[in-house]
Amino acid sequence: MGEQMNNQQIAIYALIALVALGIGYGASSIFLPQQNGNATLLENSTNLSVAQPDMAQINALKVALEGLIQLQSGTATTLTYVGMEDMGNFVNVNFKDQNGAAMPPISVSRDFQYLYQGATKITDFATQVQLAQEEEQQASQPAQVPKSDKPVLEVFVMSYCPYGIQAEQAVIPVQTLLKGKVDFKIRFVDYAMHPSSGEVQENLRQYCMQKEQEDAYWKYLSCFVSSKDSASCLATAGVDKTKLDVCYNTTDQQYNLTNMLNDKSTWLSGAYPPFPLESNLNDQYGVGGSPTFVLNGVQSQIGRTPEGVKAAVCDAFNTPPAECSTTLSTSGTTASGSCG
Repeated sequence: MGEQMNNQQIAIYALIALVALGIGYGASSIFLPQQNGNATLLENSTNLSVAQPDMAQINALKVALEGLIQLQSGTATTLTYVGMEDMGNFVNVNFKDQNGAAMPPISVSRDFQYLYQGATKITDFATQVQLAQEEEQQASQPAQVPKSDKPVLEVFVMSYCPYGIQAEQAVIPVQTLLKGKVDFKIRFVDYAMHPSSGEVQENLRQYCMQKEQEDAYWKYLSCFVSSKDSASCLATAGVDKTKLDVCYNTTDQQYNLTNMLNDKSTWLSGAYPPFPLESNLNDQYGVGGSPTFVLNGVQSQIGRTPEGVKAAVCDAFNTPPAECSTTLSTSGTTASGSCG
């Protein structure tokens, strides 16, 4: 997303405009900047030796501040102008919120054109806040999934994550229904939250099966999500173990997985071993946990039921096949625990 104003910039504007938002907010005493010089407090005074702003100028600043507060806190507020203070080189403009609590004063140039601390022109500040509001509104809108002749559904999971397993249980019937007409991929989040369960090893095992023995993999997965018994499911699915072992050992060495698993200094936050096989895709799609659905290259919110997955996938076709008229289960499995 091409940001007009990123979170760091918003924070800077918050510092410039609101001085101590969250610390000084609501304080009954007047907060004066350290560079106040010989400040003269003129509460409720109209005898300022500055050009008096008209209410249009006051309102422009008020609206921009209200917008910034909403961006910062997520809560709308209504400010009321209560007066100015002469600070020598600049003036402080005072507002109170809808509860009557005093805001930290806003330092403004004496010609009422610039926010004093950063020499930021008020009209520019207001424009930046408006752009940030528009950006936030756009970000909150669900992404539009492009249509294709053969949709691609990628599901990022951790193999022992209960919510990831819940998502896989919803995907498996859809994969069976639309096999060959949709490209289904089980991907892996680039860290593991269940190392004591053998998650790194199971991730790698499934990665290799899917890469080299796709038909057997889906049979294996259907077994594993129910039993979590890898040895039994390998036999049930007819997996070529020799071929699997070659891929497993080669990939383990290539990505240094076992060494990182045994070296906790490499773990994310000291708690989660890395699993970097698909880190580039995690970064590309902004994957933050298990499960994450990516449909035709767009991260999507998809219901974790067979019918929910089918509906999303079928809507991603240019021309949905006849199988899309089949109604699947609208019930999902239960899940509890943590998965990032």
